[in-house]
Amino acid sequence: MGARLREAQAGRGGGSPSGPNSDFELKGFEQFAYQVSQIPDKYQRAEVLKVLRKCTSPTIRAIRSQVIKHDNSGNLWQSVGNITGKSKTFPNILVGFRVRNGYKGFHGHILEHGTQERFRRKKRTSAFGVVRNGKNISTGKMPALNLVKKGANASESQAIAEAERQMLAFTEKQLKKIFR
Repeated sequence: MGARLREAQAGRGGGSPSGPNSDFELKGFEQFAYQVSQIPDKYQRAEVLKVLRKCTSPTIRAIRSQVIKHDNSGNLWQSVGNITGKSKTFPNILVGFRVRNGYKGFHGHILEHGTQERFRRKKRTSAFGVVRNGKNISTGKMPALNLVKKGANASESQAIAEAERQMLAFTEKQLKKIFR
């Protein structure tokens, strides 16, 4: 794309530092639009998902750096990663605690959102009629740590810059394939 764009700018005098020229014309745009429309949606989705997975690496690193402080077993740290969204029309990648396919991030939501106050029975009390009226012992509550939110906020600018770079590379690659 770069060579064709430079040829078009050189021929038309566009690309001045003050801004784009108003009579700029991209040759072959109709052919490009037609070729893009001919690519099946499932291939477009697969390619966009590949690009999005590459863009999430700064966020994954930031979340893992938050999780390592609170994870004793290492299971939660290993479970942080990409989760592919189920939508076939809108490709999306989620970053968080994975649960399926051998990952053990089942307790990630507890660290993320915290718990309410919990109670347990005193020993030697019957199982019937147990209420929270002073006969039970409070085990306390766990505050929300918001690890995913903190990691996402910390890596937001890096992830956006990486997404722009990856999408530019993806677009140039597709244009080279089309205009061979």
